[in-house]
Amino acid sequence: VEAIISSMTQKERANYKTINGSRRKRIALGSGTNVQDVNRLLKNFAEMKKMMERITGKGFANLPGLFG
Repeated sequence: VEAIISSMTQKERANYKTINGSRRKRIALGSGTNVQDVNRLLKNFAEMKKMMERITGKGFANLPGLFG
């Protein structure tokens, strides 16, 4: 994970949505991983960002099943 993030430019780290296919390939080559690993990291980041926005923006009431 750290190698993938280190292979990104500052702009890519600031805005992951700018990372297109050729950038993903460059990041994968630079980090010694494959494109699927880069895609997985970006997907997980997007999901966590969405979850954090729900928690901080609208409170815990909008997360059904969070506590059981």
